[in-house]
Amino acid sequence: MRSRTRCASLQAGMAVITAMLLVALAASVATFLLWRQQLWLQQVESIAARAQADALAHAAIEWKRRAGAGAPAAPFALAGVDITVSDAQGLFNLNNLVRAGKASDPDLAVFRRLLASLGLPETLADALLDAIDADSDTTFPGGAEDLDYLAMQPPRRAPNRPLLDVSSLGRIKGFTPEAIARLAPYVSALPESTPVNVNSAPAEVLHALIPGLDEGAARAIVEERSRKPFDSVDAFRAKLPQSVRMPADVALGISSNYHVIASRARLEGATAFHRALVGTRGARREGILWRTEGFDG
Repeated sequence: MRSRTRCASLQAGMAVITAMLLVALAASVATFLLWRQQLWLQQVESIAARAQADALAHAAIEWKRRAGAGAPAAPFALAGVDITVSDAQGLFNLNNLVRAGKASDPDLAVFRRLLASLGLPETLADALLDAIDADSDTTFPGGAEDLDYLAMQPPRRAPNRPLLDVSSLGRIKGFTPEAIARLAPYVSALPESTPVNVNSAPAEVLHALIPGLDEGAARAIVEERSRKPFDSVDAFRAKLPQSVRMPADVALGISSNYHVIASRARLEGATAFHRALVGTRGARREGILWRTEGFDG
């Protein structure tokens, strides 16, 4: 009789334990499913926020391009979008090294002076010239053509075409990431030969453009220009020190046809970055020439 009682008690205890285990398992499964559902909802919300931020950044570029570089960005500022416009013609156009299919000695001299002032090897000018000209003749001492590029890892051919963007320098012999980062604030890559806009050129570019113009004098010109932009190249020339003569073969101007528009849109933890080179009316190529996109969050 006692054994039967013990057996019944044992069975009852096992039933209780089994029930408790089943309840614990069900609770664990429910918690896991709830966590997965919450994670899925967060992912959906994140994707939606990124898509909306991307659409805002894209729209901001288009609006600024159509409204003009000088138009206020008030509609997008209210939506949490930052828009900046920089003058691509205020920088030294790297594609100016080749004009009408031939090396441009005046522009090569300007680029060498810029490289030297930035503490970079002047021979980079030779490598860049060979990369964007159409011939296969190596420029000495620092040039490179097919034989040099085929010996690299991975092997490739010499570009022999104009740059699309400053980032394209990474495929050219000698241009390290550090050298490109040093150069980037002062150079551009435009689809046609362009004069440098003296109303937006940084002091470092003015210093390279005009032999004998020291950086102190260049910075003084930039400071004065911020109060009253030049209305002619002659007005700029008049501000040069008396001992400095502006080279006749360096192309200068007071306006620009190419700008870089950058937008940054933030929405619910997601941030979209857009950047585009835009040719305005009067440019050989109008509209958006290239665009880069990125996300954070």
